[in-house]
Amino acid sequence: EGTSNTRDLGGYVTKNGESTKFHIFLRSDNTNNLTNEDILVLKKYGIKTVIDMRGYKETSKSEDKLSKLDGIKYYNIPIEADNKKMSEFLNGKCDLSDIYLSMMSESQGKTTIKNLFEIIASESEGTILFHCTYGKDRTGILSMLLLGLCGVNEEDIIRDYSIIYDLIKDNKQVQTCY
Repeated sequence: EGTSNTRDLGGYVTKNGESTKFHIFLRSDNTNNLTNEDILVLKKYGIKTVIDMRGYKETSKSEDKLSKLDGIKYYNIPIEADNKKMSEFLNGKCDLSDIYLSMMSESQGKTTIKNLFEIIASESEGTILFHCTYGKDRTGILSMLLLGLCGVNEEDIIRDYSIIYDLIKDNKQVQTCY
């Protein structure tokens, strides 16, 4: 009830004919509006780790409701766009793909991606929920990387990303961001 873009990365067919497993990764938007019932459902689903990719400004405005729960490890690993690149984007001098590439290729971005994968590799029990504010950009990058590593074809990775537009089409706050 408290999110509009929470979904499992399980069920995607890989290039070797297998499928990605359910209950390993959940991608999501902000968890600050989760209800008590939502939290119970997520715990029952097997959430043991939460990776919050929002920056300090975002987390100070709305704390992750899963961050202080017993039995759940919480990590705040911000993925942030380079200020210069973001300014170029807002002025129409580059597109969203340029922002995504800068998030992954700049020195700080490479370190952040490495940190994310070190956390993922170290958490071998339960489901990992990862999120940002809308579950679109930063969450989409990590989803793309995970599905790509599993051998999911490009069309399905794009489809997974594109689902967000149906889920947020009525959310005026998200629409005004881009």
